[in-house]
Amino acid sequence: MKVQLCCGKNIKKGFTNVDLVDYGQEIICDINNGLPFDNGSVEYILIESGIEHLNSPIDFLKNVKKVLKKDGIIEIETDHYKYPKAYMPQHKTLFSRAWFVDGLNEDFLGLTFNVVESRLIFTKKSNIFLEFIPNLFPRFWETFFPCVAIRTKLKK
Repeated sequence: MKVQLCCGKNIKKGFTNVDLVDYGQEIICDINNGLPFDNGSVEYILIESGIEHLNSPIDFLKNVKKVLKKDGIIEIETDHYKYPKAYMPQHKTLFSRAWFVDGLNEDFLGLTFNVVESRLIFTKKSNIFLEFIPNLFPRFWETFFPCVAIRTKLKK
């Protein structure tokens, strides 16, 4: 099963779409209270512009880990903390690349994921040229230059 969380009006075919508000998607659910799927039943989760709205991204990722199948993937895109929109009042957590790449590689949270891919996004319109070199040296670029977003794939 493929799931898109916090889908909003962007309902994707081939996915089970989930959002708190009724946009005509398959499931209406507040994912702050858990995920409406059986343990080990989901192979892929996509959440774009959603994790920053959650009360506890750590609790959310613990729930993700439960519902993902072995070797399941979660793909997350969220505003980077240097992007002005990251500070909107409805956003509850700020994110850097290190939050995902370093923070979720250590087991002190009981939440280890394998990072499949993590890249910085520098423009709202995808531009491979503008993103290629910065993503060769992401720690440097993230430190000294503004980023718009982070896109990360994590494997259970």
